[in-house]
Order: sequence, then structure tokens, then C-alpha cells
Amino acid sequence: MKSKIFIFTTLLLVLIFSSCEKTIDFNGNIPNPVLVMNCIALPDSTLKVNLTRSKFFLSNNNQGYTTVDNAVVTATINETLKINLKTTGNGNYEDNYKPKPNDIIRIDASAPTLESIWAEVKVAPRVTIISIDTTWVKIEDQNGYGTSSIYNYTGDSIIGNSYSAEIKIRIKFQDNAYYSIDYNDIVFGNSTDQGVSTDIIGSVTYGNNYFTDELINGKEYSLSINTVIMKSVYFPGKAPKGGIETRSELTIDLQQLSKSYYLYQKTKFASISSDPILSEPVQIFSNINGGIGILASYTSSNIVTISL
Repeated sequence: MKSKIFIFTTLLLVLIFSSCEKTIDFNGNIPNPVLVMNCIALPDSTLKVNLTRSKFFLSNNNQGYTTVDNAVVTATINETLKINLKTTGNGNYEDNYKPKPNDIIRIDASAPTLESIWAEVKVAPRVTIISIDTTWVKIEDQNGYGTSSIYNYTGDSIIGNSYSAEIKIRIKFQDNAYYSIDYNDIVFGNSTDQGVSTDIIGSVTYGNNYFTDELINGKEYSLSINTVIMKSVYFPGKAPKGGIETRSELTIDLQQLSKSYYLYQKTKFASISSDPILSEPVQIFSNINGGIGILASYTSSNIVTISL
């Protein structure tokens, strides 16, 4: 009886492994290639558009995407000013025009043998940071310890102390009325139209998150974020001289995103973080009519840097 069971199991495994190697012919229709447009219109930066040619996902071409350098690319600004962008090679088209906040920009592109494409975006207005307030909380362990000594270069004298501190930061800003890190604020997690992005950039940490203004539309709002740093405090006259002194700075850039850029970023991150086996595929957002890609915009606030 045991030998029969063993033989049956072995045959089953052979059948399973054989099925994994079976070649399945693709019987669907291979779609025609389309134009792929990528453009992020930034205030005070020259207008740049990149065009490539799409390829089928089962293609054996591993050389990347084919750039399109024989296209006609135009930009229409606020339905009045029309600009012809010039090719600079590698699928890039440029013009000296620098978008302004609230500009409505339409990009049209056409190339031989490919369907013409177009897209439109409104350049986001600038968010105004009104004030930034910080509160320090010293971090101690359960025994009340959290401070360590700083020694001089020879190691025979204590010249100060260092400790970990949590900084609670409140960023007060004026929302633009029609747009929505530990990110512990109520606004995170909602989604509607335009988006706001916060970038927290420091010497040690970098944070990035997106939220809509559904709850704060057109109002002043104080956004709460937290970070942790090491703080050094030197005794009077004992700070290092001629050596490297550690200094921490926090640069805050609150960015207003167009709806297209907000949806593109959210779907891109969802696609990257999804399980390729157990999750449903996430289609990355595109707003290109007749093709694929993205035409989007974001505008930085008045950038504020504070010493910590």
C-alpha cells in the first residue's frame, strides 16, 4: 500500500511541474503603438515635453522605449497664446515660455503613423505659509535616562550633553479654496479634487505625503507633523572650535498639486506597493487623450528653513 501511495504522489508532482512549463499562445490582438506624453509644467521653469512610443507588454524589445523626434508639438496658454515647441533630441521638446500660477495649458502632439494626442492642465496656485511653530519634548526611557555626554577631542573632558528630542511642528498656511508626516493630522487619508503635498527635508530624514483639502477648503489651517532629532547642548565657551559642529535644519516646502498629478502619484505608489501575486493590478492614472502618459503641475510654497 505504501508503494502505491508513493508512486501516485510522484506522478502527481511530475504533472504539476510539467504544467508550469507549458507554453500558452497569445491569441489576443496586439494593439497599435500610441504616443506617450510626459510633462510636468512648473512655474518659473521652461516648458518641457517628452514623447515616446508605447510598446506591447509582451514585446521582446528590452532596449527601453523608442523616442519620437519627428512630432509637431504645440502649447496653447489660456486659450489665446499658441507656442510651437522645438525638438532638442531624445524625444524632448522645449520652449522658453515659463508657466505662471493659474495658467491653463493645453499640449497637442502629432507624429507620422501615430494618433494625435492632447491634454490640458491648470497650473496650481502658490500656497502661502503664514507661520511655523515648534515645540520640543525631550525623549527619556522608562528610567528617566536619555542624555549622553559630549567629550572634547582628547576625550578627557565633558564639554556638553546630547539627547533625543521630539519636535512637534505646526505649519499654518492659507488654503486656496478649491484644492485636498508621523503624519498625525486629521486631513490625511481623505481624497477629492486638487491635492497638497508636504515635503519635510532634513539632514537625516525626508518625508513626503499627499492629502486633499476637502476638510479645509479656502481656510487658514495649522498642519501638525512630528520629527525626532539629536540635540547637542554645549557648556558656555565649550563649543568645538575649528572642527565639525553638528547643525540640524528643517526645510519645509508645501506644494500645491494639480488633480492629475495628485491622482498620478497616488496610483503610482499604490501600484509599487501592491503584491504582484495576491493584489489586483493598479492602473496608473493618465490624462492623455488618444495616448497615455501624464500632463500635470505642482507649485511650491514660499520655502521656509528653520534651525533645530
